[in-house]
Amino acid sequence: MADDSDKARLTNFTKFDLYMECLDRLVVMDLVDSPLADGNESWKEGYPIRTKIDVILQGMQEQSYLLDPYLERMLGPAFATFRAGAVQDAKGLRKNPRPNDQEWMPEVIYQVIKTRGAKTASEGRYFPHTIDDLDIALGTLQAASKHPTWHWERRYVVLLWLSLIVMIPFDLAQFDTERGSGTTVAALEDAGRQYLTKAGLERDAAALLLARLYARKDCRGKVISFTQEAIASLQRAPDPFVALGTLQVLSELTKSGGSLEPGHLPVFRDLISVINSNFEKLTQNTLVQKWKVKLTARLAMSELPGRTNYIQKKRLVPYKDEGNTLAAHSVSDFDVSETVEQTIEELLNALQDRDTTVRWSAAKGLARIAERLPSDYSSQILQSVIGLYEIHSEGGALSMEDLPAASEGTWHGATLACAELARRGLVPAEDLPTVLEWMKKALSYDIRKGAHSIGSNVRDATAYVLWSMARAQDAASIRPFALDLARRLVTTSLFDREVQIRRAASAAFQENVGRMVPFPHGIDIIGKADFFTVSVMRNAFEQAAPQVARHPEYREFLLNHLFDTTLRHWDPMMRKAGAVAVRRICEVDLATLGPSQTARAVALTASVESEEIHGGLLTLAEIAMAYKQSEQQDYEAARLQAFKILSSFPPVTFSKYRNELILEAACKLISGSISTQALDLKGAKTTWQDIIRLAMNHREVSVQQAAAEAMRSMKFPKASPLAQQSIARTLGVIAYQSHSHGVVKALDCLLNAVDKKSQGFSSNIETRQNAYDALPKIVIELGNSLQSDLRPALSVRLFESFIAGLDDYTTDQRGDVGSWLQQDIHPLDAWLPSSLYDDTVTGILKQASERLDNVRQVAVNALVRLLHCETLSVENPERWKLQGEDVIRHELIELADPMRSWGDGSWTFPKLVKFLAIEKYRQGLLLGFVMSIGSRGEGAAHPASTSLVNFAAALPATSESSFSVLSLLKDILKITQDNATSNNIFIPTIQTFTVLLEGRILDRVASNATGVEVLCTILACTIRNIENAKSAQRVMAAAKLVTGLAAIPAISAEAVQRLPTFLCHKFPKVRTSTAEELYLVIQGLETDVEEEVEELLLETTWNADVEELREPAEKIMKSLKAYAAPST
Repeated sequence: MADDSDKARLTNFTKFDLYMECLDRLVVMDLVDSPLADGNESWKEGYPIRTKIDVILQGMQEQSYLLDPYLERMLGPAFATFRAGAVQDAKGLRKNPRPNDQEWMPEVIYQVIKTRGAKTASEGRYFPHTIDDLDIALGTLQAASKHPTWHWERRYVVLLWLSLIVMIPFDLAQFDTERGSGTTVAALEDAGRQYLTKAGLERDAAALLLARLYARKDCRGKVISFTQEAIASLQRAPDPFVALGTLQVLSELTKSGGSLEPGHLPVFRDLISVINSNFEKLTQNTLVQKWKVKLTARLAMSELPGRTNYIQKKRLVPYKDEGNTLAAHSVSDFDVSETVEQTIEELLNALQDRDTTVRWSAAKGLARIAERLPSDYSSQILQSVIGLYEIHSEGGALSMEDLPAASEGTWHGATLACAELARRGLVPAEDLPTVLEWMKKALSYDIRKGAHSIGSNVRDATAYVLWSMARAQDAASIRPFALDLARRLVTTSLFDREVQIRRAASAAFQENVGRMVPFPHGIDIIGKADFFTVSVMRNAFEQAAPQVARHPEYREFLLNHLFDTTLRHWDPMMRKAGAVAVRRICEVDLATLGPSQTARAVALTASVESEEIHGGLLTLAEIAMAYKQSEQQDYEAARLQAFKILSSFPPVTFSKYRNELILEAACKLISGSISTQALDLKGAKTTWQDIIRLAMNHREVSVQQAAAEAMRSMKFPKASPLAQQSIARTLGVIAYQSHSHGVVKALDCLLNAVDKKSQGFSSNIETRQNAYDALPKIVIELGNSLQSDLRPALSVRLFESFIAGLDDYTTDQRGDVGSWLQQDIHPLDAWLPSSLYDDTVTGILKQASERLDNVRQVAVNALVRLLHCETLSVENPERWKLQGEDVIRHELIELADPMRSWGDGSWTFPKLVKFLAIEKYRQGLLLGFVMSIGSRGEGAAHPASTSLVNFAAALPATSESSFSVLSLLKDILKITQDNATSNNIFIPTIQTFTVLLEGRILDRVASNATGVEVLCTILACTIRNIENAKSAQRVMAAAKLVTGLAAIPAISAEAVQRLPTFLCHKFPKVRTSTAEELYLVIQGLETDVEEEVEELLLETTWNADVEELREPAEKIMKSLKAYAAPST
């Protein structure tokens, strides 16, 4: 089940200008020799432009017809550029093997063809097809065969181009002057046959090329030899690709019928017989079966006269086709041949095929044949199609639930055939009731099969039937069935599970209304449940359904469908949506519909099926919520009646295995129906407290959330004072670490109880005392998760509630009871220590410096809000102020640019890196930078690396009084050591050291004894247990760092000593990358290293067996150690 999001209703190609801008940039762009070459900026620039064109065209897939007015301008420049390059290819002038016109233009042309369809986009007015183009296209295709690495889109476009060129009205023999007699036809035929057995789209274009070639009068004699060669090939070795290509050619050739001669038909039927004789290897192939069915039907049509009936102004009128040379006899005086009857039988069997594409081809072929037969014979075909429904249903006696899953294919094929027959006006008035009766059943065809259902294709085809009837039948014939059809189509368009079926039913309804079929309130309903509205399930169920239900003709039918089908559906999401729909419809007339639909929901809960119990409880919960939110009258008695249903269930209903859906629905019912009277009910089999307890302890988060919502709905004023006190005390002792989903709702409930402005304010002093006692307990319970679980607005409410509690001077007969609250209000430092505040700010800074753009945006905005906060009126308020506030304020507020986003790493990281000077936040902020440097996205890694290197370059190498490079390295080293077992952090720290090494930051501490000690520690930490590491990424990161450290004289000897570990590692790519890195390091050394080392690195096959590599690795190590300075 997939819903489309709301999309703009396009009326034209709104992005045409953007498309042309991108295309113009590609047209003028030149590529270098290879798009993969280093430094190929042209290719790097062109790829995103071409991708943008793909995205633009993908947005037009569902309304591709809007491209028609623009196609000539969209394809013209692209094909002109492509043709200019093709001229060079044909003449052998091409020096650059992959220029722009062969890299991008074919892909752009193909994307347009894919979006609009090859039949429309490859018309002659878009593709050039002059005499000169023949040699150009042939030469280009021959050049493509010499370069198999060229993109397949290029070959596809050239073949389509040739398929248009061969239709020129000149004898092809006159183009043989330079090649010799018959060579032009031979070249075209060879070009088509070369790609006819390919698996891609080239086969489709090649088949079209050959079909149009053989359709020419000067080439018709070749089709028999072509078919006989295919037959001989299949008899020797049944090849599905040979069969498929041949069938496609012959099907395209027989499509019009005008190109066939009497001698062709026997040879074509011989091919079909050979394919049928190889059942396992050929006929079981879906595409082979599809094209075989097409060819079979078209051969039968070629033996028949032109269409005997066609639709004109909704009347069946005679029609005669003068162009069919094989069917020259008149319409009324011919006998149907045995071959045609046999073909009809084969097509009826193909309607039951396992594959949809075969069934649809059979349906179209059968309808086209019936269209050419006398009306009495076409009626017999219709009766045979209707008989297919009875194969699995014993004359219609079985219900949908009793149909086997095997019936899906038969019903779908029969429905498609009915649709094609109806579209051609071949359903006579006397058969209309029978057809419509079966369509009513097919419109609800939905059979459960395991964890899903089947039948969506049957329902989709049924909508096609009803759409076709609207176009072919007159209003008088439909009128007796109009009301029933209208109800069923509207119901399907609103409540079907699949988006495509809701759309199809809506389109069928709209077509019937548009063709003047008397559907009640048709125009009004089209406006409420149109194609776009029903595309989104939520809109269909919650908005369109109640609007349609305002019409009495549809209301009861909609409700019946919801209770009989939707609320019993196997999909829980459908039951939830159905319950909401019942509520929305009841709200149309709640006083009347509420009680009657409540009774029907109660009846569902009495079922033994868990789906029906779930649907009933959800419906009761939604209706109770409608009662609760109604402002017209008091429905407390009705809500109480719904609440009592829970007490009738035995405890096992809610405690048995996999009961999460029923338990969640029960909690929703409690939330909607709880009241003071409900809390005081006695003698229940299962109490609401039992249900809440089970839900709070359930493993499913959705059940826990439903329980929290039920607890939240227990507003204090509606409960007795004792119940209020109990609830407040309970909310303070729940283990929120295990049930964090309920934190916000619990705090909201307690804050409402102490807020005099809230409707949930409790006048009971003991309740408020318990609430104030519970609030800090919850905050303390949250601990380190306070930041993630508590929203800023809720935190402000907490502060305000404590301050307000200090001013509570409530008195009663017991005296100043308000002072009880002041005793329970703890000082700020008790529940939000300044250290926790600093940790929170550190965490925000860490998130602000991490790799995700949207997270950085939110985190920096949070820091800005903290900077705008007023000073707290507490003792020592500076403890709750930002450390280094002046620096942070200057960077984030004074230097802020409203035109730049904090999610932009190139803007944010240079500012954040300056905060590393603030010691309190340094460790967390540095961890954020490390994670960004280790990320794969260039949007974070590059600016974070650059900012850190620039910051470190401005620091002193060592300093006892201020932050220095040495201090920075020690801080990163601490992160590395603390996370040695976590690759997610360890690898980025190694990569960070490598970035600093490449920025020559590590060289600055190498002259200091403490600095050398730190570098040695970094080396030791990097290679610890590296031999046993299973992560190739970790090993490669370590190898790169160790290889780089070998260039620092102070620790060169120690680093070189470790190189054989990587040069002889078990991972081949580690060995290869280490050798490459080492070679680059050697090239950058100021000292001269023996040529033997370079030769070993370049000539050794590092993918060879490890044992063979130990000797060259040792030689390299010894040679490098001779040039390495000893460490100090």
